[in-house]
Amino acid sequence: MGQIICVASQKGGTGKTTTAVNLAASLALLEKHTLLVDCDPLGNATTGIGIDKGKLSCDLFDALVGRTYPRDILVESNLDCLQVIPARIGLHHAEKYLAGKPEPERYLRNIVREVSRDYEFTIIDSPPSFGFLTKSALASSDYLLLPLQYQIFSFEGLAQLLLMVRSIQKKLNPLLKIAGIFYTMCRNDSKQKEIYNTDFLHQLRDKLFSTVIPWDDTLAEASDLTCPVALLNMMSKGAVAYMQLAQELMDVLASDR
Repeated sequence: MGQIICVASQKGGTGKTTTAVNLAASLALLEKHTLLVDCDPLGNATTGIGIDKGKLSCDLFDALVGRTYPRDILVESNLDCLQVIPARIGLHHAEKYLAGKPEPERYLRNIVREVSRDYEFTIIDSPPSFGFLTKSALASSDYLLLPLQYQIFSFEGLAQLLLMVRSIQKKLNPLLKIAGIFYTMCRNDSKQKEIYNTDFLHQLRDKLFSTVIPWDDTLAEASDLTCPVALLNMMSKGAVAYMQLAQELMDVLASDR
């Protein structure tokens, strides 16, 4: 079984889905067999990787409620080494359908664990909340990857997210680890970065990745065109940064074995 990595954030606008899409694409471009799991009812990762949700016959919700087999919801992407488990708005009903069942978070975990056996890396895009689907995503994962917007206000909810991670580790997934934290939407301001590192992330400094994702209009353009940035412009700042992030993540996970 490959490594399962959940990309999570306590708030929207941090580059979480952009990271899930472009990290998965970068790993695929490095010829690593990769699965992207969209666990957000908005389905932005599904759209962002280039899949037309209107043409889907089934998605993650159908597998969660037992309407179809997990492998039947796999969709091909435009990259040879990348497949996708898509999501649509109906996924927000999952909590209601699974309410009252013992350990409802295990339904997503069972799906992900079964399908991920065929991949070297599985990247899960979780909703920007502390709700049922995010908890299920964390309960399904080996590692957590935290994108942190390069603004002071983005630190306010980080402690809450880390408390939830500890709760998940205690109750649902004792093997869950933090793979790392990295900055997104960074402008070239080394003085500001130094302040953030020392004042806000001192306790987690050993988890802070050296890769930062720059502010790059090409990333927004790729999102509008519903494709990974590397397929739009391989030499753009954003594409290069996500390839570096993929390599650093692989190095971190390899050293943890």
